[in-house]
Amino acid sequence: MNSFWHCFVGEKNDYYTLFMVLLFFEFGITSLIFQVRSKNTN
Repeated sequence: MNSFWHCFVGEKNDYYTLFMVLLFFEFGITSLIFQVRSKNTN
């Protein structure tokens, strides 16, 4: 898994990758919560 991330990202873009991962994770969580709320209201 580490070798995959090194090939996919490289060592220079660690902070940029971390930012993108956190952003994607936050987007996924918010979309999931939105779907749950929409199901509860209906």
